Amino acid sequence: MSDLRQKHIDALGESFGKVYHAVWTDWCSALVRYKELKQLFGDQEQVALLNAVAPGFFGDVQQLFWQDFMLHVTRLTDRPKRALKIQSLERFLKNDPELLKQVREHREAADKAVAPVADWRNRTIAHRDRLLATGNSREALETVNLKVCKQVLDHVHAVLDAISLRYMKSSVANQIFYPPRSGGVVTCLKRLVESVQYIASIIDPNYAAGFDAAKGRAFLEKLGRSEPGELQIRVFWLMNIARRCTESPEGG
Repeated sequence: MSDLRQKHIDALGESFGKVYHAVWTDWCSALVRYKELKQLFGDQEQVALLNAVAPGFFGDVQQLFWQDFMLHVTRLTDRPKRALKIQSLERFLKNDPELLKQVREHREAADKAVAPVADWRNRTIAHRDRLLATGNSREALETVNLKVCKQVLDHVHAVLDAISLRYMKSSVANQIFYPPRSGGVVTCLKRLVESVQYIASIIDPNYAAGFDAAKGRAFLEKLGRSEPGELQIRVFWLMNIARRCTESPEGG
């Protein structure tokens, strides 16, 4: 059992503490996914880099992360009776009407903010709506983005913070710190591209305008690695990445 989970149980009691910690954990997971999406795809120059290196792969990563993030957000405000959600906390506040009112206001605000996100979840992720898929739906999906989802998370945070202030005399920070994940990958990619671009400039100073394969083979011969096949293919593939990054309109 984690120290923080035990702290929540000690402050709130066995049942309340376990539910509070579980909701807090889900909120943290959603916040991590939010930060990962912003880190990876929130900057156009960085997106240009990812597209230059592996557009299909990072396109899949973006779609999977985004769908997972919407699932995280909607779970926190879901409707099924047995679902873990912020509303699960209200039953423990019946003897504290002032705090219950405050928590309920934030929960209702979260319910309102999550509505378009839940619609996306219901009609495109959990299920594929037949009318929407065939272009016959009269109910268009509303625009959903990171900002909309973050509003939901902010209301969830307000609920957790209000309970923490009342019973634990401490505030819940609306942020989370964790070891480098996507940021570390991007940093490595940037260093790799810079190294490849440097080598490419030695092989052929004009590589950005179109790589000269003959110069690439001559370079490999100088290294004593002139055998045809796999090695040449890998080198030419890296050179093409270097050229695409140089051609990027964002300067990636």
